[in-house]
Amino acid sequence: MPPKKDNKKDKGPAEPADDTPRVDWVAASHLPEHPKETKDGWYNATVHAIMTDDVGAFRSFLKSIVPPNNLAHLYQHHKADFGQNDIIKIAVVRGARAIVEYMLVSVGEQKFYELAVWNGYSAIHLAAIWGQVDLVELFHDHYMKHGGEPTVSTSLGKETAQDLARRYQRAEVLDFYYWVALRQKYVLLLHNLAKHLDKAVPQKEPAVFSQEDIDKYRAGCDEKVEDMQTVKYRNFPVGSLITAIREAAELRFRVKTFHPKPEDLVKEKGKSGASKAAKGKPKGKK
Repeated sequence: MPPKKDNKKDKGPAEPADDTPRVDWVAASHLPEHPKETKDGWYNATVHAIMTDDVGAFRSFLKSIVPPNNLAHLYQHHKADFGQNDIIKIAVVRGARAIVEYMLVSVGEQKFYELAVWNGYSAIHLAAIWGQVDLVELFHDHYMKHGGEPTVSTSLGKETAQDLARRYQRAEVLDFYYWVALRQKYVLLLHNLAKHLDKAVPQKEPAVFSQEDIDKYRAGCDEKVEDMQTVKYRNFPVGSLITAIREAAELRFRVKTFHPKPEDLVKEKGKSGASKAAKGKPKGKK
């Protein structure tokens, strides 16, 4: 069963608009410091938008701060406090994915992940602890493109986001990691099925299996592998993934029986050799 592609309910938040205010961190480092009262006002307004998950209000307020490089003060406000309750941390803990995605554009992806660390805990760790599975997926996808997820040193040693989810009993986050493992299993199975399809030959018995069938299934494997690169957890539930794995495994079992038999290969090789010998033999005189 292919993953859903057009289910509006399951789609993630819309991409931030092109007019998103972006911080130039090099230039921002030369800006004068603002009074604490000013930064507190900015902070309180954005925190209220985060707490109410009001993406529109958050965007509007950020656009009202000019020049945009002043946002550097906002993003780092309270970062040095004991509780480190900066707005990035609050958005992660609250699971405000649409706002976090907006921040990623405004702050810049690299700078966001530099700022999103609190006492050794990265954003993915906090998202796992608080059970914010949509953000765990967002951060997981980022880290997998850059060498893998980070660990955090705790009293129990080096722990991953999955370890933390298990310790804090965040069932949906654990389900997500189970889904990730199943997705990888499915991709490997599809690659294996594709190899068997490359060897398969048309059959009439025990079942009709034409060259057209082989080509169709082979193209389907490539398409599904491509889909798995972008499919999202909520768009392709565990149950659907397990069904897809079972169907692919059953097809692989069928296709393995459609490989040329050893005796057929020997016969084909013999025919080929005889044909070459006949071509190489000089013609007799008339």
